[in-house]
Amino acid sequence: PPPPNFFFQAEYGILDAHESRGLGYVYKRQIGDSVQKNVFLARSSDGGASFDRKMKINEGSSLGRVTAVMYPDQSLLIIWIRRDSAGGAKIVGRYVSPENVLGDVAELIDVSPTRSSGFPKLVLSKSDTILAWTDQSQSTPQVKTARVRVESLR
Repeated sequence: PPPPNFFFQAEYGILDAHESRGLGYVYKRQIGDSVQKNVFLARSSDGGASFDRKMKINEGSSLGRVTAVMYPDQSLLIIWIRRDSAGGAKIVGRYVSPENVLGDVAELIDVSPTRSSGFPKLVLSKSDTILAWTDQSQSTPQVKTARVRVESLR
C-alpha cells in the first residue's frame, strides 16, 4: 500500500505535503465582516486518492503559518501561530496520534504577530524534532531553534 499522507486545506483547494512543500495551509472562512482562520487536518491512506473527514486542529484565534511533521508511527506534530489576548502571538503546537486523538494545544514560544515574524519550521532528525522561528525581540531579527519534546505533548 502507498504511504499515508496528510494535507492542509487551503482557501484555494487541497494540496498534499509534496505540493505544499511542507509549509501547510490554513482554511480561511469569511463570516460577515469577520475572518476566522482555522487549521484543519485530513489523512489519506491511499496516496491521496481519498481523504478522511477533516478535523479542526486549532483552538482560539489562529494567525495561520502552519507547519507539521509526521513521525514513523504516523503521528503528527502540527505547529501554527496563535494571537494571544494581549495582542501578541505565540507559536503553539498540537500532537495528533496515529488514531487522530488530539493532544492539548501547547504554547511553545512568544513571537511577534506581524507578518515579518515569518513562518515557523519543523525538522525531524533521527532523534529530535527541531523548531525554527524568527525572533524579533531584538533590533536585528534572528532565526532561533529549539528542541520540541513531543513526549510532553501527547
